[in-house]
Amino acid sequence: MAKPIPAKLVPQAGQQIAFQGTVSSYTPDPFMMTMTEGVLLDKNGKPLVATPAAPAHKAPAKKQ
Repeated sequence: MAKPIPAKLVPQAGQQIAFQGTVSSYTPDPFMMTMTEGVLLDKNGKPLVATPAAPAHKAPAKKQ
């Protein structure tokens, strides 16, 4: 994949996924295709992106 997949988006073993990438090479026997620039796609065919975590809110420093 082009970028690391966030833990919450990693597919489970045996789960079907949709992905998109650019074929960079292949071998005919046994058939194996190598791709670059890969991205996971949602059920509508749009790239999946992790929602950024909300910024942490820190309590104001106590005055002494």
